[in-house]
Amino acid sequence: MNRDDVLELAGGFCEAALLQEAVAWGLFDLTRTAASAASLARRLGLLRDKLDPVLAALTALGFLRRTRRGFVNAPLAARHLVTGAADDLRAYVLHLRHQWKLWRRLPEVLARRGALPQQQDRAVHRDPARHRRFLAAMAQESAGSLSDVSKLPDWSNCSRFLDLGGGHGRHAVAIARRHPALRGEVWDVPASGPVVRAAIAKAGLEARLAFRDLDVVRGASWPRERFDVVVVRHVLANFPAPTIRRILARAAARLAPGGRLLVISPWLDAGRATPAGNALFAVHMMVGCEHGWVPPVPVLAAALRGCGLCVT
Repeated sequence: MNRDDVLELAGGFCEAALLQEAVAWGLFDLTRTAASAASLARRLGLLRDKLDPVLAALTALGFLRRTRRGFVNAPLAARHLVTGAADDLRAYVLHLRHQWKLWRRLPEVLARRGALPQQQDRAVHRDPARHRRFLAAMAQESAGSLSDVSKLPDWSNCSRFLDLGGGHGRHAVAIARRHPALRGEVWDVPASGPVVRAAIAKAGLEARLAFRDLDVVRGASWPRERFDVVVVRHVLANFPAPTIRRILARAAARLAPGGRLLVISPWLDAGRATPAGNALFAVHMMVGCEHGWVPPVPVLAAALRGCGLCVT
């Protein structure tokens, strides 16, 4: 990085705030067809003279186009930021808008033990509507990985799989669609049930996929079924090392002979600074969750070997 990079990084919140607020207003639904600044200000309840520079900035960022008839969505906004978009990212943008409120409390997070009431692992599970919004955000964020996960070689010679803490259920659906002989289950907290069952029903996979209410941490006992592949995906970063070891041990115990435990998770090297994006994500997890972090590879590898598994 150089001096200009430092200055740009320090002001990076400006672009994020513009995008997040525009999505929160529903602006891009109003600019599906050309709309004047005056009509937009009127419909949004904002001052025209103050909205003008916001619209100009969103145009400069590539979200809007200015025409003779007013402002209209650029292809980027039409693809990602309107109701019904093929690759809708609005729920994830609004999730980050909420996280920004927590980032403003970073000094408080660093100075105290225990959770803040607003942190997602406390607040989300208390509010079913917010839990659904959170799952929608995670589904949008992970959509790009669905094909990659379903193409992994681990699914060969597999007849049953378990998606542990499977959240929105989209990965289980993608796996089952690509491998017609596979049957699977998603285990997660009861609040995830309606979302997962809806995803399964939409895909027409009720005969091959099922959801089971189970808290992977607090569940007193796990069902004794065995699976050829158990997937632990983006769950571990919410928990401290002792809980991670317990989750992985219980997951390994659900493997059929010769089965595979597939851990899909952000990772860091032993120094916790590489990859750089995951080092930043570790702070994001700490801000958002009481025990949030990104477990380094040596911690995960030791936990897996402690379960009697070979690590590749």
